[in-house]
Order: sequence, then structure tokens, then C-alpha cells
Amino acid sequence: MTELLMPVIVAMIVAPVFLNQRNLTMDLLLSRMGDRVVIGLISAVAETGFLALVSRQIYLKAADASEFHETTSLLLVPTAPFWFAASLAIGFAGMALL
Repeated sequence: MTELLMPVIVAMIVAPVFLNQRNLTMDLLLSRMGDRVVIGLISAVAETGFLALVSRQIYLKAADASEFHETTSLLLVPTAPFWFAASLAIGFAGMALL
């Protein structure tokens, strides 16, 4: 079950990290680039785009897992619901940045 819950847990941590602005920044570049509001806006748009791409890729993995009825090897638990949950969590994180 750990292998199934790990992507969901990581996906659910992404939103609070981005919203609390605890992600890494390059202060050396930011100090030379000018207005922090403009930089923050560009950063938010880039982060949203990146999270949208990640969410889409996880969704495609979930669709494949659903189509081919993938399950865990021992417990035979379907993997698709966990991938769909991770995709939704990343998608909501991207929408929260807007």
C-alpha cells in the first residue's frame, strides 16, 4: 500500500508548499531582475503551467492503469484510483496558484 499512497501524499504536499512560498528561489537573480510583483506573476504562471503538465501526465498514467486493469502484485488492489487522486491533487495545486 505504501507504493500506492506515496504519489498521493507527495501530490497533496505540493499545494501547501507553493501557497506558502516555501519553494526554492534564486535570490541572486531576483535581486537583479527588477519588480518582485512582476517576477512573482511570471513565476506563478510558470508554476501553474508546470503543474498542469504534471497533472496531465499522471492522468494519462491513471487512464492506462484503468484501461489495463493494473493491480498490485500481492493484494490485487487497483492502482488507477490512486493515480487519479494524485492527478486531481496536482491539478488543484495548480489552480490554487491562480
